[in-house]
Amino acid sequence: MRALALLALILVLALPAAAGGFPVGLQVTPHTLPAGAIVHVHGNVGNGCSHHGSVTVISNAFHAGHDFAGVNAIFIKVRSSGKFAATTRIPSSRAPGAYHVGARCGGGSFGNITLHIT
Repeated sequence: MRALALLALILVLALPAAAGGFPVGLQVTPHTLPAGAIVHVHGNVGNGCSHHGSVTVISNAFHAGHDFAGVNAIFIKVRSSGKFAATTRIPSSRAPGAYHVGARCGGGSFGNITLHIT
């Protein structure tokens, strides 16, 4: 009986955060899109950042106007659940290629993904 309880505990601890329905990190959809299209930027800060602040999402794929450390950026309000979401249009003049997208809050990074512009 103790072995079964220990096995159950190990399995619960090994479950990824996504199994709880609240994956921590950054998502962009679609991952591949043409210049001029709209991308949905969303995710969850988990317990790593304030649920009353904002997330800074940076990428040279984004439009100019706002920046963080010299990189184009969008600022997204974090909901009380820890989730955040916004859309942004990729400039129609953006050159095709792979672009890094990173998310920051609370002084640190918590998500990275690659966006492909066609």
